[in-house]
Amino acid sequence: MHLLYRIAYSFCLLVLAPKGFLALLKRKEYRRHLGQRFGFCSSAVKNRLAAQSTERCWIHAVSAGEMRAGLVFLQALRRRMPELQAVITTTTAAGQTIGRQGYADRVELLYFPSDFAFCQRRAYRLFKPDFIALVEQDLWPNHLRIARKLDIPVFLINARMPEPEARNYGRIR
Repeated sequence: MHLLYRIAYSFCLLVLAPKGFLALLKRKEYRRHLGQRFGFCSSAVKNRLAAQSTERCWIHAVSAGEMRAGLVFLQALRRRMPELQAVITTTTAAGQTIGRQGYADRVELLYFPSDFAFCQRRAYRLFKPDFIALVEQDLWPNHLRIARKLDIPVFLINARMPEPEARNYGRIR
């Protein structure tokens, strides 16, 4: 099943590549952070992450609404775990904007890496999360598979899943 996903994901990315290339030409913000979508970060981000030694959470929030919920979750976590470090990823510029406005202290705000296994593995090596919180329902198979292999707990927060959808997810390992 995983091989089928990898083939389909690669195919879809190839089909969407022309649209992505146009976005790359049009939007400076997209070009500037393209490396993050492949699990690369600036030296400054790498150095900050390497210097941190306390427990670290990776929160993934897709866009603006999810980012707001993720920031509320992070505030609640910080009340219980004051030294907690956080990496927050998002997939949209709107999510980045809300993240920048909402939090700067002990947070690395980055774009979520593509769900290719090599991109995800690179991000895991860099972020070194002790646990992961996915806001709402952005479930990426390679992301979850690597977390499972590394024995990193994953929590789904602020999500609604109707019974039929839960059964469908349950059919797929």
